[in-house]
Amino acid sequence: MHQGDRPAAKRCLPGKADDLEFDPQTAEITSLQLLGQPRLFGLMGREETLTIPWHEIERIGLDAILVRTELPVPEEIAAKPAGFFAKLRRWLKG
Repeated sequence: MHQGDRPAAKRCLPGKADDLEFDPQTAEITSLQLLGQPRLFGLMGREETLTIPWHEIERIGLDAILVRTELPVPEEIAAKPAGFFAKLRRWLKG
């Protein structure tokens, strides 16, 4: 199939497939895991790992994997503590 054959609900490039998860009793693949992006060259750890259930994978190609899944909603930016520049802007605004 070509890219134009399917409706483009959302296309994203979350990264490369890093790991497969297997069911130890049946030896079937249960999910595909994509490690989160490293923060500060990996010194601050990684962002959350994305786990895609195997039944949501439609097709595997040489350089792409077609998946029908819901992407996780990013955490609210407001939940993070205010940084130095945000505090400075608030102070300057009075």
